[in-house]
Amino acid sequence: MRVNALNELPSRSKAFDNKCGSLKCNGAVNHRLNDQTRLRPVCRRIEAMKIRAEAPDTVPVFNAGSSAKTVQRRAGRTAHLAVGIRSSLATVSLMRTAIYPGSFDPITNGHLDVIQRAAKLFDHVIVAIATNDSKTPLFSLNERRKLVTRAVKHLPNVEADAFTGLLVKYVEGRSGDAIIRGLRALSDFEFEFQLALMNRKLNERVETIFMMPRDTYTFISSRIVKEIARLDGDVTAFVPEHVQTALIRKFAKSSR
Repeated sequence: MRVNALNELPSRSKAFDNKCGSLKCNGAVNHRLNDQTRLRPVCRRIEAMKIRAEAPDTVPVFNAGSSAKTVQRRAGRTAHLAVGIRSSLATVSLMRTAIYPGSFDPITNGHLDVIQRAAKLFDHVIVAIATNDSKTPLFSLNERRKLVTRAVKHLPNVEADAFTGLLVKYVEGRSGDAIIRGLRALSDFEFEFQLALMNRKLNERVETIFMMPRDTYTFISSRIVKEIARLDGDVTAFVPEHVQTALIRKFAKSSR
């Protein structure tokens, strides 16, 4: 004969609460009573069964001859598993990933400002460094990735990655929810708007979000920074310190 282990919960719980009430005085257990030790395992069994009662969809059914320890062990194990699964599903469902693509040749303070803003809005931000065959980059793909990684090391939810091919396929492969694009001026909008519409046509699930950097960075671009550095100008205000050092070394080698 099989019975539901929770059928006796209300009466057993009430009896247990009454019993424990007689053992307590101002929050302290009265140690003069001899049945204190005997009630401890009962307390653990009832608490475990109460936990299982909160999840009736997964209530286990035990044989009538099952021991109290078996009931406690099985109920506790199932309850902990259910709580763990629900917690994991909640974490996954709230996770939002944004992809910030670009050549980043090199990364500038304007790029970094957009990354920092995106990191506040999303759980995970991927700075995706593209291999652009239409351009001749100053830094190799590996060098650009190292520069970006060092620039975002203070942001725990940001990582640097490299990709080739279609952007929407990369976003889908990384389970991205949105593409981040920076707008420096009105002249950028027409081109970015066309890209956003094309990406939406290719994958309607992926959204494009335009973000503006701080006004002090709106005039900065990688092309202008490289030109200034090539002419031995000071780019301290435009790029992180390690990027400035890399630019100086790169143009020092090319001038030899």
